[in-house]
Amino acid sequence: PNVKSVRNLLAFSLTSPRPQPPKFIYTSSIGVFNNTSEVHEPLLEEHVSAEISAGNGYGESKWVSEQILLNVSESTPVKTLVVRLGQLSGGLNGSWNIKEWLPSMIQSSTADISWIPNDLAAEVLVDFSLADFESGSAESNGTSSETLHNVPALRLLPFFNGLGNIINGGGSEFGTPKLSVHRSMSLSKTLSDPKLEQLGEADAKAWIGHWRRMGFIKND
Repeated sequence: PNVKSVRNLLAFSLTSPRPQPPKFIYTSSIGVFNNTSEVHEPLLEEHVSAEISAGNGYGESKWVSEQILLNVSESTPVKTLVVRLGQLSGGLNGSWNIKEWLPSMIQSSTADISWIPNDLAAEVLVDFSLADFESGSAESNGTSSETLHNVPALRLLPFFNGLGNIINGGGSEFGTPKLSVHRSMSLSKTLSDPKLEQLGEADAKAWIGHWRRMGFIKND
């Protein structure tokens, strides 16, 4: 359905009466880099082959959508841009979806971290929309549902089981591949701002505060 939606939105863009159709910015994922355990250099902001994303349905669907955008940018007036998002952390008020992996890890248990807050990610996407850019753009472990409810982190076992090769191959935090961000910084004044603050203690306190207010984790 998501791939079909991309196709439909592109078709809608082509109906624009303007000489230059609206730009099309697509939020993809670093999940397209599924088979990069042997790559030691930062991965460039370029299109990748199907073999790189094969083996993960989510990453494969993102790759297919990227290819649709590439084809459209080469055969129509629509300018397209693919933004491969990594891990988005909690927002300004600390809100972080309790179903994601980090909240699950923290509730189940009393290198560099290259996460980006979701409000900052939104600013970067706005920068991209205003920038002048060129087109181009596991088996079940049999864990019971009751056990998963009591220990949410068990849902993450398939993810962590596959980290060994990636980490040994020179990946960054939690096995995610190292990615180049040169082109992204050249298009975004937000990302290239030398005064941009890094995530710190205040952010972590905000996340924990949000989860406590929701009753997801208990107070001390």
